[in-house]
Amino acid sequence: MSYSAQAATGWWRMALAGEARRASANPTRLDYSGSQTPKPQLGYSLPVRVGVPRLRAARGGIRAVLVALLLLLLTFLGVTPAYADTIFTPYVGRAFGPSDEVQAETLGISIASMAGGVIGFETDYARIADAPDTGVFAGRGRITTIFGNLMVGLPLGPARPYVAGGLGWLRAEETDRRTDGIAVGAGGGVMGFIGPIGARIDVRYVRGVAVGGGLRDFELSELGFWKTSVGLAIRF
Repeated sequence: MSYSAQAATGWWRMALAGEARRASANPTRLDYSGSQTPKPQLGYSLPVRVGVPRLRAARGGIRAVLVALLLLLLTFLGVTPAYADTIFTPYVGRAFGPSDEVQAETLGISIASMAGGVIGFETDYARIADAPDTGVFAGRGRITTIFGNLMVGLPLGPARPYVAGGLGWLRAEETDRRTDGIAVGAGGGVMGFIGPIGARIDVRYVRGVAVGGGLRDFELSELGFWKTSVGLAIRF
């Protein structure tokens, strides 16, 4: 064997010995393609499984959030009906001016929602179908009002006194013309229940508002009247 062949053989053996020492110190092995692959050992997880615990943890966190949202929704649905009452009241009554001797028959309905009987909102519709041609209703055969009112009550067992006030729309149908405008109203009353059925007594004062060209150009009109009513209150 020539000197060059012996040198090459010695160099190759030294290289293999060095690779063997590095392989024993590092848990990898050298294959013939020159790429290094992990050497499985006890207690060592392959890289392909590293992301699995993180994925499971992420799924668990999402599941916990969904459960919490579901419990919150069920709590809200279960609590809200216990503290909010919707009250439907058809009623009959009388309307009259401050100095009128003749009163006009009034029909109407009210839908109110009260939170715990303390505070709420009411929509009220009333109709004076055949107003007398005297006093404040002179020349106005029919009057229609629709109000949105804020209500504040005091729940005292089965009896609930309250005050209410708000803004609304007023239509006065006169003999030869019809006028529309806004109105203000305020009043109060008391309602009482035996189970879901009860009665309601109410007194309101309604006053029309004449509006000019600007938002601040308004004044109370001459059309103002009292309205008293009694109705059947249905709570649900």
